[in-house]
Amino acid sequence: GSTLLSAGADGSVLAWKTGRLRRDRAQFLLPGQVQAWCFAPDSASVLTLSPKGRISRWRGQHFEEEEILIETAEVLTRRNPAIFSDDGRLLALVNAQDTVSIWDLAKGVQCSTLKGNGGPLSPLAFLPGTSEILTQQRGRGDEVTRWNALTGTRLSSWNGQPARGPQPVAGISQDGRWLVTAD
Repeated sequence: GSTLLSAGADGSVLAWKTGRLRRDRAQFLLPGQVQAWCFAPDSASVLTLSPKGRISRWRGQHFEEEEILIETAEVLTRRNPAIFSDDGRLLALVNAQDTVSIWDLAKGVQCSTLKGNGGPLSPLAFLPGTSEILTQQRGRGDEVTRWNALTGTRLSSWNGQPARGPQPVAGISQDGRWLVTAD
């Protein structure tokens, strides 16, 4: 509750101490570009995904210590959305085949691949406190699907609102009952 992260259009992530006003190092710049990020469950470190597919944990007083967790070998672009689960255990990213790869960060392995029924698949949001994820497939009615992310099992699906932008931004309520998207 004392650090705020902000993301810039240049791919940078800045960490800001919010507890007091300081003139010396009130912000910290993580080196390199970042495709996706989240606070780790310990709230004292940050997990990042680089455009080259490197998943890292940043620790230290100024987030200067990098621990490389996984090298996914995926080359990512702004077209390839990626999201972390709220607890920082899982990462979903779109690969070159327009499928969604799920990575278990604790085990350091890809645990499943989510495949749509024709058309690009994008991760929308992980359901809080679960290992379930929502995806959207463009084309076929802009289908939204709920999956078990660990096994890749399709649990349910419904037609969603057609996305007009390149990547919809989604949020899910803490109880998992509401999905809100904006594009």
